Amino acid sequence: MALVAAFLIAGLLTLSSVNRRIRELGTLKAIGWPQRLVIRQVTGEALAEGALGGLVGAALGIGARPS
Repeated sequence: MALVAAFLIAGLLTLSSVNRRIRELGTLKAIGWPQRLVIRQVTGEALAEGALGGLVGAALGIGARPS
């Protein structure tokens, strides 16, 4: 259940990020970026943020566990 909630929250945050950056993404399209590259850019950023968050979370979890 927690994993599903985490995915839903990550998806909502990604959509929020896209909505805030709509002008930037529109500019990329205006200078000739194809739709697939814009999608790849947003997806790559989301995956990088997720991986970094997972690593930080794992490190904090391992560091906080009792010995």
